[in-house]
Amino acid sequence: MNARRPRAARSERAARSRRWLRWLVIGVPVLLVCLLLLVVGGRWWLGRFLRSEDFRRFLNQKTSAALQAEARLEPLQWEGTEVYTAGFTVRGSPNGPLTAFDAEEVRATFDLNALWRRAWRVEKLEAERIAAELGPNDGQKDGAPQPRPDQVAAPGSDRFFFAPLLPNRMEIGEVRVADFSLKWGSDQPATAGHIDNVRLSARMLGDVKTWEVDGHGGTLTQADLPMVALDDISLKSTAEAIFITRATGRPKPGGKLTASGKQSLTGDRTLDLNFDIEGVPVDSFLPPDWRGRLHGKANGHVRLAGSPDDPKSWRSTGRIDLREGQLEALPVLDQLAIFSSSARYRHATVQKGGADFTWSPEVLQVRNLVVESEGLLRVEGDFSVRNRQIDGLFRVGVAVSSVRLVNVVGAAIFDLPQHDGYAWTTMHVTGPVDHPHEDLTARLATSAEQTIIHKAQQGTDVILDTAGSLLDLLKRN
Repeated sequence: MNARRPRAARSERAARSRRWLRWLVIGVPVLLVCLLLLVVGGRWWLGRFLRSEDFRRFLNQKTSAALQAEARLEPLQWEGTEVYTAGFTVRGSPNGPLTAFDAEEVRATFDLNALWRRAWRVEKLEAERIAAELGPNDGQKDGAPQPRPDQVAAPGSDRFFFAPLLPNRMEIGEVRVADFSLKWGSDQPATAGHIDNVRLSARMLGDVKTWEVDGHGGTLTQADLPMVALDDISLKSTAEAIFITRATGRPKPGGKLTASGKQSLTGDRTLDLNFDIEGVPVDSFLPPDWRGRLHGKANGHVRLAGSPDDPKSWRSTGRIDLREGQLEALPVLDQLAIFSSSARYRHATVQKGGADFTWSPEVLQVRNLVVESEGLLRVEGDFSVRNRQIDGLFRVGVAVSSVRLVNVVGAAIFDLPQHDGYAWTTMHVTGPVDHPHEDLTARLATSAEQTIIHKAQQGTDVILDTAGSLLDLLKRN
């Protein structure tokens, strides 16, 4: 009886082995068929889904959330793993930094293998043209439709079996834009500007909100400043800010500009920029009436900061130095030329010039102004411009060696004894910035009259020459 028990156990094990073998023979092919059906069905569903309106609405929703704006994608045209759309538009929300975004002729190449790690991966994204605008959103622009959030829906799991398996993140390899433009401050003429015709390339760093961007070519126009031909732009963009690593350009009149800084995308969206100026013609920054009077090349450093949402917050500080300068066609210079009998004053070459400044929308303040034509003339002082009205007080130094009868007449105008080789007086400048008035002219005219009287009393034989100078002076008045 004990011998039969091992035989029964062996028979039972053999039976179980045969059952498992039958299940293996039947189950493995069935499992393979099921997996094949699952893959084929998944690919069929994925192809159907990618070409559906649900996928387009899904992209609209994801883009809207990322940009804090309302996005609309034109119908998609697929060819293999490449997709094309004629246009993509975004209209900003009140809480977002983007007012408008329009892309034309967009092509993308997808890497479907990334779906296994639940990622939408675009290997290459190309656009023929992108136009964007920053600033507070003012509702619909150009009549473009703005869908409400409840009109943009993602595909639901109740309609698609595979929907819960959809990727939950985006990866983008390379972005290229043939023609990029950007506008800002459209509702604030004093700070409005735009960039046009820039070739852009971008790379995503880590997530869809962090980018490195390089730009080449194009132009920059800012308010009343001269147009700048852009050379190169390098920046990094995150969800919180845009960091301008370096940007270089050439103003239309000549010279070079280099910029760096930061544009915050949260809170009050403060912009903080630093500019280095090299060899830019100074007359391009001057009011029209002054452009024929002061010439030279400006070098210096300027900082500009403020919020696009608050026009009164803008501030600019810096220092500008002048080289290769010249002063001419100024009434006071003509009068000094007559007074001193030296034509050098009519076209004074400036070897040393510069000033510190602070600007806000309300007032421009200039401090520590120095303009010197060595051995001839030196001007020092401060002034301010408010509501296009200038108010400044200056010290004017005239070379003692070039002033005729300085001891007779000059004592009434110029302070003696002299220092630095100049005899000094004051000059008050007021009035419209385009056509200011100064008080030195009248004092020089009065002094010239006193010179005639003095010479008459001295019985000099040059009274006619002096009278002629006075008449010349009076004609110019």
